[in-house]
Amino acid sequence: MFRAVSAGGIDEAQFFGSELTDLVMELADREVSEAAMEENPDETMALLAAAARLVGPRAADGRLVLQTRMPDHHVVDAVLHSDPGKVAEVERELRSALSLPPFSAMASVSGAAAEAFMDAFDPVGAVTVARDDAGWLLRADDHDTLTAALRATPRPAGRLRIEVDPQRV
Repeated sequence: MFRAVSAGGIDEAQFFGSELTDLVMELADREVSEAAMEENPDETMALLAAAARLVGPRAADGRLVLQTRMPDHHVVDAVLHSDPGKVAEVERELRSALSLPPFSAMASVSGAAAEAFMDAFDPVGAVTVARDDAGWLLRADDHDTLTAALRATPRPAGRLRIEVDPQRV
């Protein structure tokens, strides 16, 4: 993602350039998940912060140049002010508005035995079920409701993966 330009190696780099920052920030916002992609707002923030550390502080003429069509993006603002909390605030508001964890409970169900498990699954309480190519996604208002429904379902023979609050949705 970053390219370093230096005569003395990466430890003495004088310039770092990022070619994909806009694309990464746009896609990560659309996915609304911390790790919906390999590079997301948190990852972009971490990479930009690492590049800023490598070029050094402003007082020592360290400069991080970022070419972007989105100068007001919350990740750019967080890096500019050295405040990763700005990314966390936006992510929290987004997760709350979309009822994503930690404002709800989710589980993904996959594996060879997933179909047999879901055939026996009885969505107790307010558990919703959605299916896609990767398996099933279960959602409930809270973890107690979700785990009660999961515990009540008999485990079939075979490989079964249940991931609570999956990073990728």
